[in-house]
Amino acid sequence: MLARLLALFTLRRLPDEAGRTFRYDLPAQMLRGPVLVALTQQGAIWDIVAQRYLHATPFELACIFNATAVGQILSLPIARMTQGRAKMPFVVWPRTLAGAALAAIAFTNTAVWFAVLASVAIALDGTALVSLTAVYERNYPAPFRGRIVAFTRQYQLLLSLVAAAIAARLLEADHEAYRWVYLGLGLLAVASSLVFARIDLADARESRGRLESPSRMIDILRRDKPFRRYMANFMLFGFANLMNGPVVAYFLAQPHIAPKGQPGAEQVAIWIKVVIPGIASVLSVRMWGAIYDRLRVGTVRSLLNLLWACSVAIWLFAESRPPIYVASVLQGVAWGGAQIIWMLSIIPFAPKEEVSVYMGIHGFLTGVRAVVAPQVGAWLYMACAPDGVNTVFGVSLTLMLLSVALTYFFTDEPLTDEERARLTPAAAAAESPQNTG
Repeated sequence: MLARLLALFTLRRLPDEAGRTFRYDLPAQMLRGPVLVALTQQGAIWDIVAQRYLHATPFELACIFNATAVGQILSLPIARMTQGRAKMPFVVWPRTLAGAALAAIAFTNTAVWFAVLASVAIALDGTALVSLTAVYERNYPAPFRGRIVAFTRQYQLLLSLVAAAIAARLLEADHEAYRWVYLGLGLLAVASSLVFARIDLADARESRGRLESPSRMIDILRRDKPFRRYMANFMLFGFANLMNGPVVAYFLAQPHIAPKGQPGAEQVAIWIKVVIPGIASVLSVRMWGAIYDRLRVGTVRSLLNLLWACSVAIWLFAESRPPIYVASVLQGVAWGGAQIIWMLSIIPFAPKEEVSVYMGIHGFLTGVRAVVAPQVGAWLYMACAPDGVNTVFGVSLTLMLLSVALTYFFTDEPLTDEERARLTPAAAAAESPQNTG
């Protein structure tokens, strides 16, 4: 039994060419694990500190909540900036500056400055994903990439859970402890960046001038049919999922789950929203790495989306608490997959020299739906009261199932280099009727 448990947290095989990168990537991600409690929506502490201790207004909370989307929308101009340049500074510097912003929160006394610094940190941190994907594409061999990245994320998620529990205890004992918590998290973020900077990037530069204007995104989506379909299906599912964000709190407060004022209700809500999904994601992320390395992208993504859709179906139809716990497990398993699939699934579609460009498009579209979808969910909730929660979940589930079917049956294999070469503007002009006689 102990051997099987230890096997969940060990990596059996590491290719020689990935050794040096892994040597620094793993400790960097472990140092980054606790920082996630200040940067992500899953198990985050910023809303607790801002609302309960600094008495932030809804506008200030909304600014922090939307910072993730801002960072994602900036992915497109960031991708343009990285073209023809070394990728590592575009990972290290944003995350170092994000760490500095988190540490500076220790010296704030007002909700306004907390919101400003937290928003800056979250947005800066998100811009690093464009170049981080290019780093992994170059330094981790394709047959093992999913399993290696999943292994580092397993320890990252585990330490994030531990940090969330410690932070909660510290804040419960002393409200002013948020200063020490954020100072520590900021220093860990800087340390993580400095360790990651030790990685030597293979083929450090891409060709210059590949993203001459914003119209390049439209051109790529128009010419690359498999990538266009994948992005459209991804957009549909992401929109459906993010619609649910504004109504989850109202869902958890229902009489059969964790109504406000009931003894132990807050603990039940924390277990449903944070603890159970967190544990499930830690235990499942390695599985998704292996699945990613073995199956085509459309199959992996549709399986992950189906699990999440099943959890929303349980939310919609459950009339007691036990099925909700099952939904939390399913969401945790899906969340574990999303840690690597959201980023790595773009690599098979992108030419080697344009990984950051394709990732920039992916991030930009993610940011757009992150801004629009919650507003649609909130409008549906208010327009369909008193049955707003079920209405939002019903519409979301329908869109999710449609996305699952489209992703599984209509995600084409990525273009080969020869097919992509024939789709370039120069090749298209050469094959036009007036040039072929």
